[in-house]
Amino acid sequence: MILSPFFIKSSEEKIQILNYFTASLSGGTDGYYYYNLILRMIIASISFSYAYESIKIVKTYSSTLLNEYSNTERLKLNWLRTLLYSFMILSVIFVLTTIVTFGDRYPQFDYNIYYVFFVFVFIYILSYKTLSQPKIVTFNDLETEKKVTSTKTPPKEVSDLSNEAELIKEFMTTQKPYLNGELTATELAEQLQLSRHRLSLILNEALDQNFYDFINQYRVEEFMNRVNSPENDHLTLLGIAFDAGFNSKTTFNTIFKKATGLTPSQYKKNIQ
Repeated sequence: MILSPFFIKSSEEKIQILNYFTASLSGGTDGYYYYNLILRMIIASISFSYAYESIKIVKTYSSTLLNEYSNTERLKLNWLRTLLYSFMILSVIFVLTTIVTFGDRYPQFDYNIYYVFFVFVFIYILSYKTLSQPKIVTFNDLETEKKVTSTKTPPKEVSDLSNEAELIKEFMTTQKPYLNGELTATELAEQLQLSRHRLSLILNEALDQNFYDFINQYRVEEFMNRVNSPENDHLTLLGIAFDAGFNSKTTFNTIFKKATGLTPSQYKKNIQ
């Protein structure tokens, strides 16, 4: 649509326009110069808008991960969020350079080249990271979680959910499925003989927790119990944490500090 005026021109006029774009010249008329300016602004605005909307999707998607996985260390999308923010900044810089060079028919530097180069780098990194990213939840899962969190549960069903929540707690205490460092909500639902949707309802409505926090609170308790046991004195704190179901030092330290207000080493020092 935007480029339609170009395609209806004659061959000679097309060549003239292409020469203008490649040489950063006016093409002989002010009309094409302003046309180029408006086109650059539109491209930058579209790029910025897409990046902004993508960031919102990533934020929602990251929340969905916490309702499916008990370990998200390898699944975090911080790299994608950083790329998108960088692309937004690039779009802003593109607009600023366009404004600064406005009126300069013969710029010393062709900023278009730099913009295209950085876009190429962005696409390359995005493609590489996407292909190397482990498979995570699908958009169907995302829509399911939206329905779970947005649908209000009738009071009677809330009572039923609370009863089921107590049964789940008992199962967690006796069977300790959280010791599996890669436990997912789907796997736990199968063990409980519940649907994935039902498990999400119980956790969100009756326990007011996502799956990630629910599982890791049991791992923290398991760690503290094992630290208090003399038979584990020969193990390191990280070794005990791994036995309790954690599989990342960074995740373990973060979750433990959030739950207790202490680092693992401070906790062990306090109980000695």
